Amino acid sequence: MENFCNEISVDKIHAIQDQMVDCAKRAVKAGFDVIQIHGDRIVGMFSSPLMNKRTDKYGGDLENRARFALELVNKIRTELPDTPIEYKLAMIRMEPRYGKGGPTIEEGTILAKWLEKAGVNMIHACQANHTDIGDTLPAMGIQPYGCFVDMAEAIKKNVNIPVSAVGRIITPEFAEDIIASGKADIVSLGRQLLCDADWPNKVLAGRSQEIRYCIMCNKGCTDKITGRGSIGCVLNAENGFEGEKTITPSEIKKKVVVIGGGVAGMEAARVAAIKGHEVILFEKNTRLGGQLNIASVPPRKE
Repeated sequence: MENFCNEISVDKIHAIQDQMVDCAKRAVKAGFDVIQIHGDRIVGMFSSPLMNKRTDKYGGDLENRARFALELVNKIRTELPDTPIEYKLAMIRMEPRYGKGGPTIEEGTILAKWLEKAGVNMIHACQANHTDIGDTLPAMGIQPYGCFVDMAEAIKKNVNIPVSAVGRIITPEFAEDIIASGKADIVSLGRQLLCDADWPNKVLAGRSQEIRYCIMCNKGCTDKITGRGSIGCVLNAENGFEGEKTITPSEIKKKVVVIGGGVAGMEAARVAAIKGHEVILFEKNTRLGGQLNIASVPPRKE
């Protein structure tokens, strides 16, 4: 992809931009309310100080490297003057462990101002994913919770439009703290919504204790994406089938006894209770969870 960025002609650049505009127009025609420009991949390539080695007007200093993105915004805004545009501003940290991708955070704050002036209505700040996928979709224990919030905070200080934050944000309390502290205007959830699509509804209804929290294992989502498979979730058997798989009340209510409070036993008890049965769960130990209590001992598995 790096060679692609550096070798394509200016005519091809304009053709790609026009194709992206056509995609945006089709999305609006299909009924979507907001267009998100994915400011990573090819757009991020052009913005990157590490990947873009061009010597023409699309390479060199930030103004030139940002030209692709700004031209794209202007073209979409011209064709869709009333459609809100969100720009996914994917940035990199310059430490050696982070590979290639979009602009640095410092450059990102400048680019965000230009994007706002060009007509972008909202910025989504995140880590560029030309780097190792473990950096962009960090698994359990690899990066702290809220690992990309500092990026959103840096952008928010420099623009007047809403900024959203992402990165291992799972609890409503943490999400509220990010907004209350002024680090972002919006909190975005990705893997957490695969684990529990009703997260917003449960928070709104005051049922946060019922949320199924993502453990960032990456087994059902990220690993499936990289393997070109269908996205799922190891904690949510209904993922992708929410409209098809439903637990219905049982016509005949029974007293159900479940022996063993491991993962399988607890799930059996939960489903039986939802179906309306009177459930008693027996566990010989003083702690539920079964072998998960052992599995949580190794480093990063807590």
